[in-house]
Order: sequence, then structure tokens, then C-alpha cells
Amino acid sequence: MRRLLVLFVVTMLLATACGTDGDDATAEVFPFDAVLLELFGTDDVSAYRYQIERDAEDNLVECMADAGFEFVIDPALPPEVAEDLDVDRAYVDEHGFGIITRFRDWFEEADFGSGSRDLNREYLTTLTSQQMQTYFMTLEGEIADPGQISENPGCRGTAADDAYGLWNTFLAELPNFTALGEERDTHPDWLVAQSEWRACMLDKGYDYAEPEMMRNDVENRMTEDVSSVFTEGGLPLIEEDGVWSLDPEADVLLSELQAFEIGAATANWECNQPLLDRFFAVEREVQQAFVDRNQETIDKLLADYGSAS
Repeated sequence: MRRLLVLFVVTMLLATACGTDGDDATAEVFPFDAVLLELFGTDDVSAYRYQIERDAEDNLVECMADAGFEFVIDPALPPEVAEDLDVDRAYVDEHGFGIITRFRDWFEEADFGSGSRDLNREYLTTLTSQQMQTYFMTLEGEIADPGQISENPGCRGTAADDAYGLWNTFLAELPNFTALGEERDTHPDWLVAQSEWRACMLDKGYDYAEPEMMRNDVENRMTEDVSSVFTEGGLPLIEEDGVWSLDPEADVLLSELQAFEIGAATANWECNQPLLDRFFAVEREVQQAFVDRNQETIDKLLADYGSAS
């Protein structure tokens, strides 16, 4: 039996940024990255948020099960991973930015056993009207009055509160941490180094103002290439005897695009290498200034929530 499954919107599937394994044992830890490591066990905010999202989902399923109900979570999309300037050359030569590789890895691990079926909707059809009412009250809780906090947030609210507690506290105490990237990207020394990077990339045949635009181009090309062949608006999966796989034509498109990705990433690596010390100097300066401005708040966060507390 062969049937086509349009499982997710392509743009959602392709929302992965570049990243790879480097020599973490010898890599420098910048000032604010050290704070993140102490609080979250990682300086990769995207990876941390991805993990707490999974934790919230696990909490939700467990909470519903404790109440006597079934609840199914769809396979999670791949995490976004921050750019790594000091990426290993061997990884670049094999995987480029890692965009397509990460999608393929995610695909291999994801469970598509239910296909396009909505298992939660199917489960609801087995419940009586009274059971269904209790199900939704258990899941969603009670709606609070405006300006008030619900005394019964349901499994969804409780699961999120448990998983996101530290992250929400962090955002409340240091909401301006999101401006670090803009401070770095507009620093005069960063702009000079980036202009040299762009000139180098132009010499190699790649016209991009910054690395992020290059990675976005890979993702956009993937979306356009697949959508031009499969007009349903999603990435096609084929089922044969209960086993899901990528449609062969889509597989070819991904392989062709990865060749472009590897070429662009290789040029990026070669142009970055002479500039790394300058990029890192700006990163270090901007992070240290942020820590200095927020030292009192950071000290309190670490005292209350740091790994040693």
C-alpha cells in the first residue's frame, strides 16, 4: 500500500539554524554564556527552550494519565541551534551548516506510526459526553476572571508552569538579554570584520550581507524546491507496509540542495577563519558589558537558581 502523507508545513520543518559539535573542552566561555551555563546547564538558549518544551509535553501526558485520560503529542520539530563561528571544518565538509542533516536526523527518529490521524480526536469519540466534559476540564482547567490567576489551570497550565518556571523567572529579571545580539551586530568592530567577510564571500561567488541570510537562503530554497514539485503545501512522506519514508523525488531534491549548502558553508568557514579573533573580541566585550550592567540581578539569580544552590 502506497499513500502520500502531507504531515507538516514545509516552512515549519525547515526552521533550523546552523550549528554543530565543536571542541567544547577548549572553547572559551564568554561572560554571559557562563551565566547561562550556571542557570540552565547550557549556553545554547534555543536548545534549552526546546528541552523545556519537551518537558512540558511529557508533564502534560503524565498529568492526563494520572487523571485517567489518554493524550498524545505529535512528533517535535528539530530544535533551532545557534550559529557556531568556531565550527569544525570536517563537519562543514560533510554537512554544511547542518540544516538538511538535522532534518534527516529528526526524520529518522520521529514516530510517524499514526500517519495523518488525529489520535486525540479519535480518543474523544470513545468517551461519553460527561467523560468528555471532565476530559476538557482536566486538560484546560477553568478560565480565570480578567486580571486573576486561575485556581485550576488544568494539566496544560500546570505542565507549562512546572517546565517553564526558571525560564519565565529569567525573562522577568533580565528581559533585556535579547538585545545582546543587536548590540554585537551593530558594534563598529563587528561591522568592519563583517564587511571583510562579505568581500571574501563575494570573491567565492556568494553574495550575502551576513551569514544568517545565507542559512535562510538554504531553508527558503528547500521550501521552494519541494513545494514546486509537491503542490499540496507540505513535505510528502510515503507509507509502504506501515513504514514511512521520504518520497524519493523529495529525497533527491534534498540531496541536491545539500550540495549547495556544503559549498556555501565551506566558503563561509574559510572566510570566517582569519576574522575569528576579532568577532570573538566583540562578543566578549558586549557580554561583559551586559554582565557589568546587570551584576546585582545576575548574582541574585545565580544565588537562587544556580547549579550550586
